[in-house]
Amino acid sequence: FRSFPFEADEQIMAEADENAPKDLGKYEGPRDERKERHGMGKNTFPNKDVYIGEYEHGKRQGKGKYFYKADPNKIAKYDGEWVDFKKCGEGVMHFPDGSMYKGHFQDGKRHGHGVYTYPNGDTFEGEFFNGMKHGSGRYEYKQSHCVVEGVWVQNNIVRGVLRHPDGVTSYRGQFERGRPNNDGMYVFKDNIQQGRFVETVKKEEVEVPRPKKKPAEGDEGDGGAEEPTDEAPIMKTVYRIQTRQWIPSQLACVDEQTATVPPELLQPLPGELEIKPPPPPPAAPVSDEPQEADA
Repeated sequence: FRSFPFEADEQIMAEADENAPKDLGKYEGPRDERKERHGMGKNTFPNKDVYIGEYEHGKRQGKGKYFYKADPNKIAKYDGEWVDFKKCGEGVMHFPDGSMYKGHFQDGKRHGHGVYTYPNGDTFEGEFFNGMKHGSGRYEYKQSHCVVEGVWVQNNIVRGVLRHPDGVTSYRGQFERGRPNNDGMYVFKDNIQQGRFVETVKKEEVEVPRPKKKPAEGDEGDGGAEEPTDEAPIMKTVYRIQTRQWIPSQLACVDEQTATVPPELLQPLPGELEIKPPPPPPAAPVSDEPQEADA
């Protein structure tokens, strides 16, 4: 069993801003009495992106297709509904890495029910919130045919059921860092085994390589070497497993009660999906020194 891959970053595939004069591009289509774009039209932006679809009084509004020409493979595109320039409603988004999302959008992000298909063929179907897996969902591994159903909170599964391809064996319980962890039970054909996963991990901060800058046109460059920079390095947190062990605590026969999956493993608990706003920034220190009066 391996952890879940990441989804494509929606922020990378941002659309051109038609509110900015430099991003207006070339428009072909009808206009309203105020000369605003209105109706079915086509717009080619300075960065070669193309939008073909409905406008309403100067805004992308209604149904339309957006093609991201910055993608060298010509895969990235969105086909769906728009509200006030943003993806909103039902739509299909194809990402440059070959992944695809089909479902509901809000404020330009995956939000609501949808299906995300990864480049390797894995699929996740469930609830999204502000671009994250958040709520009940089902993840299916194409290669191993394992299926995970459970509850995700801010992109992390916290509990659920891992079903093996034999259709009988399963794990029920808690998850952590994308894998079964802590308290749980294994269900076999004739018996169940309760226990817990115990693992030790090492938390490390690793530097993320910066993308290499392309040489300017006519400049042969230096083979793509990174230029020295005074910018702070980009870091990310990784957890490396040191030890991992399943420790059984109880063995019992399968009966009608244990054969049924508890609903709390598959459904969020009251208040569980509430996202608390970030704490306010600390107040500036108050100086004890007297302030000079204005002259």
